[in-house]
Amino acid sequence: MKRQLLLSIDDDPAIRKLVGGLAERAGFDWIEAGDPGTIDQALDRQPDVIVLDLTMPGMDGNEVLWALKQRSSQAAIIISSGFVDVCVQTAVLYAVKAGLNYAGRLDKPYAPGELLALFANIGLCHGNRENHHVQP
Repeated sequence: MKRQLLLSIDDDPAIRKLVGGLAERAGFDWIEAGDPGTIDQALDRQPDVIVLDLTMPGMDGNEVLWALKQRSSQAAIIISSGFVDVCVQTAVLYAVKAGLNYAGRLDKPYAPGELLALFANIGLCHGNRENHHVQP
């Protein structure tokens, strides 16, 4: 059976790696992206799950949501941000109205258990399997 692919999009490499490590624990293969070029390449891989930071230089999370809409993406999207609630609510509203598969939000800073719980709550946890970081 093909493992699901999680894409961690954040401008902070430490957060991308944290999300990737948690993705492995939850049973995913994973890739990461932190700038417009790598984001576009990673989206070409058609990930099943995307953990998306809203605030990034070059291509912010709202632009990524637009790109996902243009690609008719079916990925489960988890929006992550340290911004004020209204910014996140606006992004969530756009995602839902655009017909994207909004799966939840994480307010930064968040504990690793919060992301794992979100995976489980939305039916994305597959248990421990041998997964790995896949190069985009």
